[in-house]
Amino acid sequence: MLKMGFQQQVLEILENIPNDHQTLLVSATMPLSIEQLASRLLQNPVKITVGEKNLPCSNIRQIILWIEEPSKKKKLFEILNDKKLFKPPVLVFVECKLGADLLSNAVHKITGLQTTSMHAEKSQSERTAILQGLLQGKYEVVVSTGVLGRGLDLVNIKLVVNFDMPSSMDEYVHQVGRAGRLGHNGTAITFINNNSKRLFWDVVKRVKPTGTILPPQLLNSPYLHDQKRKEQLRTKEHQNKLVTGDNLMDIIRKHDKSTPQK
Repeated sequence: MLKMGFQQQVLEILENIPNDHQTLLVSATMPLSIEQLASRLLQNPVKITVGEKNLPCSNIRQIILWIEEPSKKKKLFEILNDKKLFKPPVLVFVECKLGADLLSNAVHKITGLQTTSMHAEKSQSERTAILQGLLQGKYEVVVSTGVLGRGLDLVNIKLVVNFDMPSSMDEYVHQVGRAGRLGHNGTAITFINNNSKRLFWDVVKRVKPTGTILPPQLLNSPYLHDQKRKEQLRTKEHQNKLVTGDNLMDIIRKHDKSTPQK
């Protein structure tokens, strides 16, 4: 709720509840900004971490595929026709509401599967009906924007397809986490290409440690190597600014040389 634009409402609620209460903050990811906010809201908090912080659940098999934009629909249809991969209901994430409607119609037309779309312009009654249909097996495929990416226990989802790469790695962790709930195993397939080049280094840092094989187009990308180099430079500059026992005398000597002698 804090990340989805409701921070002010959450703060107002906390200001108007009795002092004698218990506050729980639960999230699949914990960005620095939310940790800082939590430190202001919580008193003597107890931290419980399951798995690796800010990494996808270990029960989720992650597959990263390099797919150019014109080939994405074809690849999705192949996945939905693959008996080993297709385990309904399938949750397909896209970037925008128009894309959700158009892709939902295309999937139903090409595959004949019971498909619907979910996005912010659906009314509350429509959203409730879709969620009930999803849980009751009415729909085999749901094409959704990020509105289904957080805060919902969709326990029967076994396969997630990120048709569009999420805008951030935190969103990625949440979206792939719709599969593999309550200890069950799940699969998350993500399409990636140069449209997501600004995330390449973040993808490598967060996904590669899980044992996922990354596509060579990503690993050999000049964008990846440039991002890695810039981060290493920032880290080195930060370390150079730190005063330690090892570099204290060097800092004093540099200071003495730069200070004019009177």
